[in-house]
Amino acid sequence: MSAARWERYARGGFRRVPGWLTPLAALEFAHLMRAQQESGIRGPVCEVGAHLGRTFILLHLLARDDEFSAAFDLFELQDVRVGRTRKRRLGEYLAKHGGDARRVSLIDCDSTTLTPQAVRAACHGAPRMFSIDAGRSADALASDLALGAGSICPGGIVSITDYFQEGWPEVSEGACRFMRENGKLVPLAIGGNKFFFTDTAQHAESYRDVLAAAFGNEARSSRIFGAPVLLIREPSLRTRLARTRLWRALRGTTIGNRIRNIGVRGR
Repeated sequence: MSAARWERYARGGFRRVPGWLTPLAALEFAHLMRAQQESGIRGPVCEVGAHLGRTFILLHLLARDDEFSAAFDLFELQDVRVGRTRKRRLGEYLAKHGGDARRVSLIDCDSTTLTPQAVRAACHGAPRMFSIDAGRSADALASDLALGAGSICPGGIVSITDYFQEGWPEVSEGACRFMRENGKLVPLAIGGNKFFFTDTAQHAESYRDVLAAAFGNEARSSRIFGAPVLLIREPSLRTRLARTRLWRALRGTTIGNRIRNIGVRGR
């Protein structure tokens, strides 16, 4: 893992790759994967529904230099010409942002036909991060969650996208069906249009502690599916401004004090 590469990507490089990933979600992935490394949890990373790689590239950059990355998508199964173009463009974006193509596999498949054994074989091991952003039907989402639950290593994490998006009610339906009928995942955190799960309550608690320390007042505890979960909100405009280089340069100056006073009066 090169800190410089993934930090550049997480801080804005991902915006140059078509797809769906929020700045908050990028930071959540980074904190969780770094916590895994500090705990000695090893394994490849993978994404079901990689599209052009906006999230997948981040996961790859966060992986160790000896960890494999696999992207599963319909690609050429959906349309040969379009699929080949998508795979080529994903490879180009990966190279542009410092990825290592030797540790990457782009696999044409319908994820609902995969087995955990097939995932582990394609990934060269049990994934520690399993991102789901594929089919939006309830059946597909429930199937993908079951696949992730059966594939990850101890301490591995599964994420889904669009659980609370009003345009995709099938996602929450599929997740609820999985949790009712299978339930082999434990809720961990929700934020940035991502819902994170892991394999045990102990791992979930450890990851929540990491995220709570990282996000401070932007995180609060709640419950879902009968278990604790951390809710992480997007930082306010004032908070985002305070983190910029521009504000650090202006802080304490006459102009900076005027801006601060305007903010206080505008509350």
